Amino acid sequence: MLVLNKFLSLIGLSHEQNLRKMRFLSFVQLAEDKKEIEYAVIQREMQLEEADIEDFIIDGKRRLIFRHFVQCSNISQCDPFAFRFMSP
Repeated sequence: MLVLNKFLSLIGLSHEQNLRKMRFLSFVQLAEDKKEIEYAVIQREMQLEEADIEDFIIDGKRRLIFRHFVQCSNISQCDPFAFRFMSP
């Protein structure tokens, strides 16, 4: 693992950031056909500590909202329903 971390660092990547991104992508795949997911399932599938689940979900929601805004070069092209769906 130490060799991997050194290599990733050498090429400008972070092992922790890579893991977080892989977890986020796995979560999107897990959630794509479900309306609800229990915390225990998220914890098990994402290999997270119970205390980290809420932060993980909040971070994921922020990423989706940010991506939506970046894709909208003009407010008239934005789908207001998509934003409402992602907003609390």
